[in-house]
Amino acid sequence: MTKLITIITTAILAPQITQAASYTLKSFVDDIVSLINTAVPVLISLAIVLFFYHSGVGIFGTSSGDTASRAKLKETLIWGIIIIFVMVSIWGILNLLVGGLNLTKPTG
Repeated sequence: MTKLITIITTAILAPQITQAASYTLKSFVDDIVSLINTAVPVLISLAIVLFFYHSGVGIFGTSSGDTASRAKLKETLIWGIIIIFVMVSIWGILNLLVGGLNLTKPTG
């Protein structure tokens, strides 16, 4: 895991290190914001895929007749729906604020 983090960090920062003279704090922050803006939809999609996978495994796999495991599965699925709803809601509210306050990056 540490090697993976090192490789990803090196891949992200390598172009900036080689062009260090023209690389400022603002461009570094812009790169981080761009990375986060790319990662959020990917993470939400991953959460949805894992939710459906977990629900499928739970419904068709392990909890075939046990009422205790069905109750636990139901509780887990409800919390999964709540968490995905909160993630998408926060992301949407932040996008509305950014768009409404014209906080987008100026072009040109």
